[in-house]
Order: sequence, then C-alpha cells, then structure tokens
Amino acid sequence: MELVKNKIYRCQISDYTADGTGFAKVDGRAVFVPRTAVGDQCDVRIVKVTKSVAFGRMEKLIVPGAARIAPEDLERAADEQGGGAGGSPYLAAKLRDLALVYRGYLAFLQGGYVDESGVLELLPEAIRSASLADTNVYFAGFPSFTGQAAEGIRAALSAAKSVTGVFVGGEAELYTNEAARDFERLCLAAGARCERVPLPSSLTAEAELLRRGLFDPAQRPPLETA
Repeated sequence: MELVKNKIYRCQISDYTADGTGFAKVDGRAVFVPRTAVGDQCDVRIVKVTKSVAFGRMEKLIVPGAARIAPEDLERAADEQGGGAGGSPYLAAKLRDLALVYRGYLAFLQGGYVDESGVLELLPEAIRSASLADTNVYFAGFPSFTGQAAEGIRAALSAAKSVTGVFVGGEAELYTNEAARDFERLCLAAGARCERVPLPSSLTAEAELLRRGLFDPAQRPPLETA
C-alpha cells in the first residue's frame, strides 16, 4: 500500500538502523523515524516517500518502549500501587526493588568499567598484538556490550580474518536483541560488511515447552502434574 506524505499513521518501532534511527513497518512499507526507541507505539507523520522506503516524524508517543523506562518511572508506579485503592503492596515493593537495582546498574555503568577482574581491559591490546590475519574470531553470549567489550570487537575487526557474534534472541518481548544490534553497529561503523543470520532453535521438546512458558503465563510447565 502506498503511504501518503503528511498523513499520520500509528505504528510500533521494531528495530534500529546502524545510526540509531528507529525502524517500523506501516502497511508493509519500511518507515524510518528518528528520535524513537524500540517498542515505542507512536503516531508518525510521513515526511518523505521514495519507491522503496518512507521517512517519518513522531507526532505523539502513545506507549513508550521499555528502553524509555527510567528508575523514576518505576518509583512513580510503585507509589501508585501502594497508595491507592485497589493497589497491590506486593507489586509496589517489587517495583521499588527493580528501581533500586536499575539505579545501581546505571551508576555502575557510569563508572566506565564493568569488568571487576580486569580481563576485558586487556583484551583489545592482546588482540592487536596477536597474529590474527588468518583467524576467525567469535564473540558469544553477550547480552549487551560495555565500552571495554566494544573496544575488543573493534580490535578484532581490524586484525582478524573474520569476526562473528553469536547471541540469544528472538521475537518475544523478553528478548531485547540489544547485543546483536550493537554488534552490527560496531561492524558497520568500522566499515566491515555485516550479515545477520537467524538460526533456528535446537531445543528439545521439553525445553521448548519450558521456553514458551516464559512468554505465556497460561502455558503449563512440562513437569507440572494435575
């Protein structure tokens, strides 16, 4: 369906481009919307339409994505739960716990180092000093990348034959896919060709049933008995 310039459409931001611009699909067409976050549900005004894609401007944020949630938002939600009729003191306490952990995590990141052992700090120079011209380097299992880990990836991109990132992810909301997006941005910023290859799950039937239960509270756990 052809999008109309200056018309407003409601959409959800599903991904980022390499430069951090939000990406959404509207009536099957790719739309790029700056200054948005993954998960944002918003009204977008189309400002430019080409043969293959469109560009928009966010007019109204309907539901913010999880990336926009700050510790203060969790604390306000806790106050609402704990102070009004019909609220849940248990939920209020959990929200305050989350706010405390989140605030501590942000303060920890601001320190610039999240590698207490100091191993990651040594990684970039170790990679640069090694002879990796014929070596394939793999980064696996990172949920997200700190500044130190990112420096290690940049060093590998400049020295190794190839660099591959292997990450757990998926379409369910529990997965942020943050590490894969960060890895892709780092590769593109270094001028490297980057290819994203989704791999199917190789879980056993029992494990797959348990995994689905993470996203569907009504799903009966595989070991539950009647």
